[in-house]
Amino acid sequence: MAPEIAKGRPEETDLAEVRNYARDILKKLDKAEFSSVNVPGNFPYKEIKKSIVTPISTDMCNKCGECARVCPVEAISIKGSVETDPGKCFLCASCIKVCPMDARILPPPLSEGMKKMAEMLKNTRNGNEIFI
Repeated sequence: MAPEIAKGRPEETDLAEVRNYARDILKKLDKAEFSSVNVPGNFPYKEIKKSIVTPISTDMCNKCGECARVCPVEAISIKGSVETDPGKCFLCASCIKVCPMDARILPPPLSEGMKKMAEMLKNTRNGNEIFI
């Protein structure tokens, strides 16, 4: 959806952190240290809201069914046309990514908003957070 975000990652710093993380996990397993993990933040992280918009299919759609196959909530059905249930779809965009014809797209207003957000975020580098 937005390959410019986190472009160039994982980088060497990320890979070193992953190696250290793996080492720490192995140490914890060797010592049989099993305690609860306290992750900061809210739980649930955020309320899951049903989407009022869903990805749409353009005229390039050949109704191959790949979008329906990968949809994790079975929101897509293919009858005479490709239908997406807005009560199930949560905009994961798996259908867009997998479409061999590039026929699944976000509605233009949503797509433009996401492009603007991606532009603001593309130069932001957040550090990794690891919880063991």
